[in-house]
Amino acid sequence: MITAFNPLGHLYLKWRNFCLNRELEHDLDKRGLEFLPVLVSDHQFDYLEHSFCVCMDLEEAVIIADHYQQFAVFIVDDNELSLCPCQLFIDQGIIEVERVGLFNHLVRSPKGANQGIESMVWY
Repeated sequence: MITAFNPLGHLYLKWRNFCLNRELEHDLDKRGLEFLPVLVSDHQFDYLEHSFCVCMDLEEAVIIADHYQQFAVFIVDDNELSLCPCQLFIDQGIIEVERVGLFNHLVRSPKGANQGIESMVWY
């Protein structure tokens, strides 16, 4: 999962984040990638971030996320949600993954229906 929200961890205004994510959406579409909009949250659902589940190679996901100045991408495999830092891969070609939790506990579609996305492998 990739977002363009809050580049480099700086908190942007809502409208600016949506503009950045719109650019990312156009970029994903231009590349011919299959994607779905989702909301990613923390464990307490205090924070929600609009993102995209994208079916692509992990290396390509990290490169795109780095272009949008993101620190990491989320990986989903068999309902397991993990975090993969971008910079370690960009600098050293190392893929390091940290388990975060269950996909269906932390990710929702904007309309609340996750039909079909839990059963796929998304980066």
